[in-house]
Amino acid sequence: METRVVSAERSDQETLRNLLQLYAYDFSEILSLDVDQTGRFKEEPLAAYWSDAWRFPFLLRVHEHLAGFALVDHKSKLSAADDVWDVAEFFVLRKYRRAGVGMTAAHQIFAAHAGKWEVRQRRANVAATSFWRRTISAYTGGLFSEELVDDERWRGPVQRFLSGAGATGRILPEWPERSRFAAVVEDRSARS
Repeated sequence: METRVVSAERSDQETLRNLLQLYAYDFSEILSLDVDQTGRFKEEPLAAYWSDAWRFPFLLRVHEHLAGFALVDHKSKLSAADDVWDVAEFFVLRKYRRAGVGMTAAHQIFAAHAGKWEVRQRRANVAATSFWRRTISAYTGGLFSEELVDDERWRGPVQRFLSGAGATGRILPEWPERSRFAAVVEDRSARS
């Protein structure tokens, strides 16, 4: 399937708002969300995605059909570092799941935004964790770290990796967490 990631323009806010309703519906199983008296889930403000320079809204398309969205921040949710890319929200319509659309879209986003990445999932969202592990592993050749965060910043798995030219096989030493994975990567580098 021809999958494209396109920047969402300010004129796409209504479209994004509608897709967010479907996203909330999916999440209602995990987060126990309820609709209001009009039959809609609570809407999160989107205007910041067109006013804050560190926020990036995207629409996912298959051929010319809407297939989902991604909201990406250039700021860590965990440390507030402004040199880390963060997948704030990611959604693929059910019709396009398990068809490679989400993986292809995520890879396009990673490739377009070189640097350090953090991808977070809620602990209860087991399907999302499985998706992100497969997707990131395919993108990095298995070279990523994962940590289970359980504090006021976040509760759930977080994958970390590098994207862009020269990133393959490198875990940056300035990331405070050292994992078994980081040691394996350094060991491989030392043998090269």
